[in-house]
Amino acid sequence: MPLIIFAIPIYMMFQWVGLLDTQLGLIIAYVPIVLPLMIWILEGFFREYPDEILEAARIDGAGAWTIALRLKLPMIRKWVAYMVILSFATGTQLFVEPQLVNEASLGAVPDTWSANQLAYQLAFRYARFNEAAAISVDLLVIGLIAAVLIVTRTGLFKKDD
Repeated sequence: MPLIIFAIPIYMMFQWVGLLDTQLGLIIAYVPIVLPLMIWILEGFFREYPDEILEAARIDGAGAWTIALRLKLPMIRKWVAYMVILSFATGTQLFVEPQLVNEASLGAVPDTWSANQLAYQLAFRYARFNEAAAISVDLLVIGLIAAVLIVTRTGLFKKDD
């Protein structure tokens, strides 16, 4: 089922509650999109987490909080880095970036402009597809460079010995 079918009901609810054009409204709209993916990624890790380590910690007297903070949290560092990459990729979509640019510039840049929206307007309003493609490739390169930096700095794909 395409996510666009939820746009009108969410818009109407946000308008009724007064959350349109607010940061809280943006967060509430963003979390249901990203959270299931992040839970699915972490679930894959916790499914393969060795039970022997948890049993040894419980035998040593560790409680639930100690196990979570001292065992599981350090071991999911790579998975969190992966989730940061995915969150960055989804967070720079059309509905997030314009508000961030507007707030960072203290209103000097209108919230109807972003690199994504510029590419969209060039392509579909002005039929300048070459410029739109160039902007899209630039955004892709920036995202890939950021992802490579995160992967190499965290050792995401290194096997633990």
